[in-house]
Amino acid sequence: MQSKLLLSLIAGLFVSGAAFAQSSAPSAPSAPHMGGKMPHRFGGEFAKMDKNGDGFITRDEAAGHKMLLEHFDEIDANKDGKISKEELQEHHMAMSEKRHGRMEEHFKAADKNGDGALTKEEAANAKMQHIVKNFDAMDANKDGKVTMDEIKAFMKSHRKDGPHQ
Repeated sequence: MQSKLLLSLIAGLFVSGAAFAQSSAPSAPSAPHMGGKMPHRFGGEFAKMDKNGDGFITRDEAAGHKMLLEHFDEIDANKDGKISKEELQEHHMAMSEKRHGRMEEHFKAADKNGDGALTKEEAANAKMQHIVKNFDAMDANKDGKVTMDEIKAFMKSHRKDGPHQ
């Protein structure tokens, strides 16, 4: 169970769990930390769901998208009954930060000697199967340990939707 949780945390951190986003149409200004761009990992799903093209997704437009419907009220930050690209983006960023925090906690718990790196044995003992399976590829400097930076670099280079800006 812990290995599945870690795998989902790692995947969620580095590979978008939700496939929502904008099309190639220009977007409204977004949050400053995104440099005014909607992350390309969202694909064209936002535009597909926005049936009337008004830049918002209503509950009716979200029909058939289980995850979006389940979290609709949470994503709709201003409680106006519709989700903007920016609200979806902010929610995605908040969830990514939360998953990142959990992943770091799990990493620290597995790092029994507190050196900031995991040996293959530490990862195996913590049931971090994804790390164990890819250990040699993650261990960029071949020192027999993987750091969070090495794990992040590995995950970034193995994204399904390409590298992110």
